Amino acid sequence: MGDDRPFVCSAPGCGQRFTNEDHLAVHKHKHEMTLKFGPARTDSVIIAGCCWAS
Repeated sequence: MGDDRPFVCSAPGCGQRFTNEDHLAVHKHKHEMTLKFGPARTDSVIIAGCCWAS
C-alpha cells in the first residue's frame, strides 16, 4: 500500500507519505511554519461595523 510513497512525515499526528524526499522536505516546512507562527485560526469571527476597541 505505501510502497510507492516510502517517505513518511514523522511529525506527531501526521504520517503523510511522499514519493520522494524533496516533497517530504517541503511538507516538513509547513509543520515548522505552524510551530513558529501557531496554527491558523479558524475560530475568528469578523462582525462588520462592530467597534470593540473603542
